[in-house]
Order: sequence, then structure tokens, then C-alpha cells
Amino acid sequence: MGAAHASIIAASGPALTALLAVIINPGERTFLSIAQIVGILVVTLGVVTLSFEKMLIQQSKPIRPRR
Repeated sequence: MGAAHASIIAASGPALTALLAVIINPGERTFLSIAQIVGILVVTLGVVTLSFEKMLIQQSKPIRPRR
């Protein structure tokens, strides 16, 4: 697994934690406002986008044989 894949997994950790808190322990203390949900989505999608871009750049580079 490369760094790009690992960053996608690492970026999803806080978002999944927040969503699981709401599912497992519903109530006022775990309520997520619209701004918080949008924030989770924006940050997660940003990291995923940058990671996919890095993966595509790495795949498009020709592999040069070592001498």
C-alpha cells in the first residue's frame, strides 16, 4: 500500500468516528449540525481528491530500469 492509499484511510478516520458516535450513541451530545457534516465531507473529499491525483501522477510516470 502506498502513501496515497494510506492517506485516504487516515483521512477517513475522524469522519467515521464522528458518524459512528452519532449512530451508536444518539442524543444531544452527539448531534452533528449541518456545518459539521459539510466540514467532514469537504475535508474527506479534499484528501481523497489529492490522494487520487497523486496516484494518477505516479502511475503515468514511466518506470526507468535501474543500471
